[in-house]
Amino acid sequence: MKRDKKCRLSSYYYDGSILQRRRHMKKRRLTAIVFGIMAVAWAGLLFFFSGQSGADSSSLSREVARMIARWFPGLGMGPADIEPGLRKLAHFGIFAVEGFFAGTALTCALGYAKGAALSVGTCVLMAVANEFHQRFSVGRSCEFRDMLIDSGGALLGVAAALLSVMIAENIIRKKSRRAYVTVNLNEYRTGENK
Repeated sequence: MKRDKKCRLSSYYYDGSILQRRRHMKKRRLTAIVFGIMAVAWAGLLFFFSGQSGADSSSLSREVARMIARWFPGLGMGPADIEPGLRKLAHFGIFAVEGFFAGTALTCALGYAKGAALSVGTCVLMAVANEFHQRFSVGRSCEFRDMLIDSGGALLGVAAALLSVMIAENIIRKKSRRAYVTVNLNEYRTGENK
């Protein structure tokens, strides 16, 4: 029995049809653009925070530490105990979000390896630039330890983005193959596949 060309599943992607590949590439491009815009906006927020004076930055940290101490009295820690760890966690978290946005955008635009490598490199450069920018703010300093914390957060964010994109594409690929095989089997059963 001769198999129809359409019935073979291409190892390239989905069912091998040009239309299906175009749809997928269009979605990837749109995802890259949306996450790219979010990455640029988040980078602006990063540099806004690094441009704050030492007094403004400390005031914000102190207020958040007070709220945490009030909400979680079982911790047995006062705002002064919470603040140093909170500041480091904020550095890590803000750059993790930036890494996720940049990682998703660049992975969708350039592929897994190039996108992840460029995302990590870009975020590490941003961490260095961010700390350097703090030197010019009153009452702030540039610390190598903070650069490492920022870079670690960015690395975690890029890893999460890479994993998310891989999982999403795997789910899409499986759904597409399942639907395509079902359609072709139905065509074969009704005799349309001759």
